[in-house]
Amino acid sequence: MHQVYDWNTRVLSLTAKNKISYHLHIRKDIVIVNGVSASGKTMLCHLIEDAKKDKNPVMLNDVSNIIVLNSDNLPLLTGYDRKLIIIDEAHLILTKEDIDFVNCSTNLRFLIFDRVPIGLNTTPNAKADMVCENGVFQLNYRYNVKGW
Repeated sequence: MHQVYDWNTRVLSLTAKNKISYHLHIRKDIVIVNGVSASGKTMLCHLIEDAKKDKNPVMLNDVSNIIVLNSDNLPLLTGYDRKLIIIDEAHLILTKEDIDFVNCSTNLRFLIFDRVPIGLNTTPNAKADMVCENGVFQLNYRYNVKGW
């Protein structure tokens, strides 16, 4: 069983039973993802949550190093280590203290789905759009400026 998110290569790669595929390169420790409605952001969260509940939509893949953060598990945020934290609609979930924690975290990576600026310390190189190309959801980074 391989891990859906590889900490060393920074790649999240999975294919669900229904042939939905994701291949996301997590360029920075905090990546803010935009995308039009129905661009696959929330669907990724649901696939991972279902896999954690043993509904097995992701065949032979290990999602144990990914946390989909929501209001139920938000109090546990400071207790995670070496995890990819995915937050959908972050402006509805995160408090100022949570945002400060995210900004200072050195042992976690964050994939944040939101269209509202919430005060995260990121460079423009960390802003991406979720796109589907040839049937595979990917991150299309908006900028690639050296030094950012």
